[in-house]
Amino acid sequence: MRKVAYIIPGFSESNKQNAYKKIAGFFRKKGIRPVPVDISWKKGVMTDYVSQAMKRIKGKDVCLFGFSFGAMISLIASTKIKPRTLILCSLSPWFKEDIDATKKFFENDKKAKKFINTPSWRKQIIELYDYSFNELAKKIKCKTILLVETGKGTSVSVKRAKDAKMKIKNSKLVLVRGAKHNIRQKQWLSKIKEVISTL
Repeated sequence: MRKVAYIIPGFSESNKQNAYKKIAGFFRKKGIRPVPVDISWKKGVMTDYVSQAMKRIKGKDVCLFGFSFGAMISLIASTKIKPRTLILCSLSPWFKEDIDATKKFFENDKKAKKFINTPSWRKQIIELYDYSFNELAKKIKCKTILLVETGKGTSVSVKRAKDAKMKIKNSKLVLVRGAKHNIRQKQWLSKIKEVISTL
């Protein structure tokens, strides 16, 4: 059976965007069939997003690829379906253990502060306290590749990725130097292409 990779985009993003189309192409070049998993983001919370993804993912001998919230969805889903490989790009720092520090970090950004204080995000954050990274990490047995940006304003993402590297047994950390939290950047796409080529 041909290998399959499920691609879960970041919050409010879609596989129709050019960056995700390029990533799908990287998988095809490696002989892996890419399957886009688009999430209906409006008014949902993490439980809804994971449920949507789980309905699309078939089989266990698969690769789950996610960016940001998509990486968080991939990680949570991996504890239920046991994939062969996890590729987590800029794993979202919104697990139970992260929330207070992440909220404090965003308080310094006027636009981000306004965003996380909207009614829908306040609801989102309350529900995210149900997801303990420490507990989820114990259930991950597959090969896990963590990619994280190191550009300005990325300290919470780096902290989350380094903690994940320590707690997920079969994991590797790849730094995307100079990049920000934007999968469209050439640094991101170049490093993702490199990682996929090693699968």
